[in-house]
Amino acid sequence: MTRHMSKFSKVLLASLIAASAAVHAERFRYSELQVKDYDEMQAEVKKRVKVYQKLSNASDADASNPPSGAVEKLREAFQLMLSRPNQDNMLGKLLPEVRKELVTIRHAFKLG
Repeated sequence: MTRHMSKFSKVLLASLIAASAAVHAERFRYSELQVKDYDEMQAEVKKRVKVYQKLSNASDADASNPPSGAVEKLREAFQLMLSRPNQDNMLGKLLPEVRKELVTIRHAFKLG
């Protein structure tokens, strides 16, 4: 099982790096994110996850190899969450939104 996880992690990391090099990511300001509440952050994360889902579903690629533009949206969601201070443990509340999509990719990768 750990071999599959590490292989998946390597593929995901390579995809995220390639996507970040290929597409200019949005920059998030710490001071702006610091004042956002849970609902605002959740809306921003969900917006990126929905774009990921739309791009993934529209593409002919299988679930284990989503298009780089779709992966970029997941990367942006992670960057958004990790750029905000976590003093109120909001990361733990927001992470399931993105994690659900990664689990889908992981399962497809294992099956493929």
